[in-house]
Amino acid sequence: MYADLPVAGAAAGLLANARAQAAAARARAGDDPHAAAAIATAEVWEPGLTGPQAAERAGRALHLARRTGDPLLISAAYDAVTVGLMTEGDIPGAAATATERVSLLPALGRDPRVAFELKDALHTAIFTGIAAGQIARSLEHAERHYSLPFLREERYLGSEDLIAPAALAGQWDRILALGHKWRRGWEHAGRPVAVGRSITPAAVAMVHGLRGDDAARAGWLAILAAVRGVAEHDAVRGSGGGEVFEAIVLLDRGEAHAALDLLTAPTAGSLSWRTRLWHQWMAALRAEAAVLARIPDAAVLVAEAEAAAGRNPVAIALARRAGALLRSDADDVLGTAAAFAQAGYPYQQARTLALAGPKKW
Repeated sequence: MYADLPVAGAAAGLLANARAQAAAARARAGDDPHAAAAIATAEVWEPGLTGPQAAERAGRALHLARRTGDPLLISAAYDAVTVGLMTEGDIPGAAATATERVSLLPALGRDPRVAFELKDALHTAIFTGIAAGQIARSLEHAERHYSLPFLREERYLGSEDLIAPAALAGQWDRILALGHKWRRGWEHAGRPVAVGRSITPAAVAMVHGLRGDDAARAGWLAILAAVRGVAEHDAVRGSGGGEVFEAIVLLDRGEAHAALDLLTAPTAGSLSWRTRLWHQWMAALRAEAAVLARIPDAAVLVAEAEAAAGRNPVAIALARRAGALLRSDADDVLGTAAAFAQAGYPYQQARTLALAGPKKW
């Protein structure tokens, strides 16, 4: 994730200091395999690494961690591997690794390190799973996260990872209650800026937008901006998940040109890890927007979406539907409804049925 940070000025000084501390740690570690694994895992997070460099370091860290047999060290190394896969754009691979990380952790006991590691592992599995189009699996992880016993007194910390998968799974009435709980907890905590939590208000805003409640939608977009620490007019741009959820609302309202503008692909150098995380969804929704807006290069964007979809079932279905819309093939549009149902995405299943009806494009 931290490969996006600039390595210049003060950041360069911090990087030099981190490298010096790593060298000192190695000098003191001796032949201790646990220390070697921990240091190797820490070095994966060095700013400025390319995808291949991060992947190589993560692989070495995982090898060393496995030699120790320590599940917490192995889990930390799996986290590094997950980030490496995200950096390279393999989102389904990252989601699979995150799920495997959850499965290898021991049951909660009296060791607080296990509790913290499990919460982080579930969090990572939830957001990578959503980005990979694995809605049902992400919801399972989110329900488990929500029920963690040490979150009972801070329910908003449990609910924040449940909101996005539950929203995509169609549990909209539940989202209203969870969103209220999350907002109250966030305000009680002093309305902190926490960029990593932005998917939660973005998902609530999407639900209100799809329900036609513009006042509530605007309020949650303002919260999204506050959580990201940006101006309200920039609430969704650059957030990845926020752009995806807002584009879904715009397309639902027939505002294809606005959705296309929102999803315009940034230059490679400006891609954040969050944008890369959601690139399959963004490409697929961009293709649909292009087709519905009837722009000349819609076929090119459909082809790009099909190529980017990989093993993401939602992106595959969205790209296929966009292609069918481009060909005015109502039967093939209708054929994608089953794919959305299988993916656990009832909203897009219903939208497919609407698009396959009297010509909407």
